[in-house]
Amino acid sequence: MRLVDLVNQYKLSFHFNLRGSLRQFEQHGDMTDLNQSVLKFQEAVQLAPNGHPDKPSLLNSLGNLLARRFEQLGDMTDLNQSVLKFQEAAVQLTPDDHPNKPSLLNSLGNSLARQFEQLGDMTDLNQSVLKFLEAVQLTPDGHPNKPSLLNSLGNSLIIRFLKLRLSDDMVNAVWAYSSATHAEYGPPSVRLHAAQRWAMCLRASSSPPESILDIYHIAIPLLAETAWLGSSLPDHHSQIMQAGSVVHEAAAAAHQFGDHIQAVEWLEQGRSVIWSQLLQLRTPMDDLKEKEPNLSQRLKLNSLQLEKVASLQNVIIDTTLVQASIQPSVLSKEEIASHGYHLAVERKQILREIRMCQGFERFLLPRAIGELTIAASHGPIVILNSSMVHDTCHALVLLPNLPDNVLPVKLDSFTASQAKVLYHKLQTLLDNIKFRADSRRKLILESNKRTVSQGFKVILAELWEGVVRPVLEALALMNPSLRVKPRLWWCPTGIFSFLPLHAAGLYYADASPGSKLSDFVISSYIPTLSALVDRVSPLPPPGPPKLLAIAQSSSIGQRKLPGTVDEIKYIKAAVEQSRALTLMTLIEEKATLENVVSELKTATWVHFACHGVQNPAHPTESALLLAGKDRLTLAMLTSLKITHGGLAFLSACQTVKGDEKLSDEAVHLSAGMLATGFRGVIATMWSIDDQVAPQVARDVYRYLKQSGMDVSEAAHALHLAVENTKSNMQREDDAAFISWVPFIHMGM
Repeated sequence: MRLVDLVNQYKLSFHFNLRGSLRQFEQHGDMTDLNQSVLKFQEAVQLAPNGHPDKPSLLNSLGNLLARRFEQLGDMTDLNQSVLKFQEAAVQLTPDDHPNKPSLLNSLGNSLARQFEQLGDMTDLNQSVLKFLEAVQLTPDGHPNKPSLLNSLGNSLIIRFLKLRLSDDMVNAVWAYSSATHAEYGPPSVRLHAAQRWAMCLRASSSPPESILDIYHIAIPLLAETAWLGSSLPDHHSQIMQAGSVVHEAAAAAHQFGDHIQAVEWLEQGRSVIWSQLLQLRTPMDDLKEKEPNLSQRLKLNSLQLEKVASLQNVIIDTTLVQASIQPSVLSKEEIASHGYHLAVERKQILREIRMCQGFERFLLPRAIGELTIAASHGPIVILNSSMVHDTCHALVLLPNLPDNVLPVKLDSFTASQAKVLYHKLQTLLDNIKFRADSRRKLILESNKRTVSQGFKVILAELWEGVVRPVLEALALMNPSLRVKPRLWWCPTGIFSFLPLHAAGLYYADASPGSKLSDFVISSYIPTLSALVDRVSPLPPPGPPKLLAIAQSSSIGQRKLPGTVDEIKYIKAAVEQSRALTLMTLIEEKATLENVVSELKTATWVHFACHGVQNPAHPTESALLLAGKDRLTLAMLTSLKITHGGLAFLSACQTVKGDEKLSDEAVHLSAGMLATGFRGVIATMWSIDDQVAPQVARDVYRYLKQSGMDVSEAAHALHLAVENTKSNMQREDDAAFISWVPFIHMGM
């Protein structure tokens, strides 16, 4: 067989065999797959003679594979080969006017930067900067891949600045990042990354200029574009989660320069984007597709074309897409740049047309403060934000009597790192608590009882002193003698999402009266302001409201919950006496997934007395455990649309607990219930005592019965039920905190 035929045969086989083995490695991390890919590319490189048009791409791809194997095994031989033997050769064999030359230079620059990290040789770092600079210079403006190349250059310059402290490196890095950020022809995710790095450079100065806000004015809409216009990239979800930090820093910067309204608008936009991604909720793109299908199709097509044009060069960098070494680009760099400019102009025109449509005036832009302050119609909303960069925290308050205005509250004595310490203290306490039931179904703590009690007292005291009391003082809500306590909503962001703010206070024996949050207000939580805006003026149900009560006492792999029987009994008594609701029960084997989903579609209220489990890696797979092996997942819940939802009571384990490693937001089943359409949700932050749960449920429904089963009284009912539980457990100090603190109310 002729040499050229052998090379062509390898081309055909790469698309199937090599791509498959690389995909296997990406999914399972099996080094055998990566090693096979290296061997196949090595053979292909040996077969291709110098001068063959595929030789540079084959060399570069082999170099990238060896670099990836170095990341896995740390063998410097792989790194040395990837830089010297293959990627340099690929660059030398490729003329400057070849459309792939910039990407080959970028790959070589990346490998040189890796080599510097390992060996510390400044020559490698200097060469890395030069290769990235050459790649940028060879790429015309308008080329969708230019922002990526500018990012690489900026990253390398920042590394050198940190080593040598040369001011020119910082100046040039700022130029690279700002150029990438402003490049409207670039992919939104790449521009967003550049904006974050640009802002980081400005924050590094002792007094960041107010112009840093201009960066965030670009970055926040880019976050929405990255999330809502979709991407075929496999790490799209993780990209959004990592980009979420820009929201907190943007709001902190706006707060620092006194633009508190802008801080609220940015936080709401960012959190809405992240929550819609995590819970797979309906997005503005879904609304556009429904009401303006033509514009939706044009925008989607434009986004896909932009991504495709950018990937023509990126594929050489990403060896999982091996087609680059099979089908080199036939377009010149100038033709691609011209196409990129055309797509950018077209995109701006499409967005302009969309924003002229009724209801889409703020499409992909933050909701204006005038739309958001409606959420505070029934009481103050306290938004808590933190900046890890400056280690600061602050509160932004919306008030019923201050439309289009925001009250800032300084939290000078409470830092972001302190919030993180409290989170870890709380998780340590909960991790050390083991639950089991004795014959009386009483909670037993298999840990140091005094340590648990003392730990909770410290956490709740710090939250009181550093966060809650300053807010109450600013709102003049320090009168514990009020007969009817006012409502207060907490909208925590970031690490605050994991802390029991509602329970803040001094619980020491010598604490004076009026030293707990519950002495002054009734607390509720909301994940976003929009979640409350949509619930201010609900539509009345068309017929008599129905309460669906579900009880499952035993689930595979979970401890038995015999108290669920009592819960159903208490619910029946309350409903029958009030006559405000009709009752449907699904108990034990009748509580199948099919039955539950069917009944949920017509229910206005729902009560789950069962186990709930979290899936931190895949939050939408968190679930309520039903009959047998059936699970009602968060994804299933959010796909249901309850049009006249009332109260959802999740008397289950871990229905609110989130996971810090997943993102900076607590993702949980109770938020899923709000997204499903319920006006209010009662849930628990962690596993609860099976003896306490029925008592709280009994008291909640008893108080609700007195109000005629008014869902807007659910927070008040829970407040009274928890106060009753606390008073009943005064002599059981060791178990008291873990039994009542986890109960929370969300929504209206």
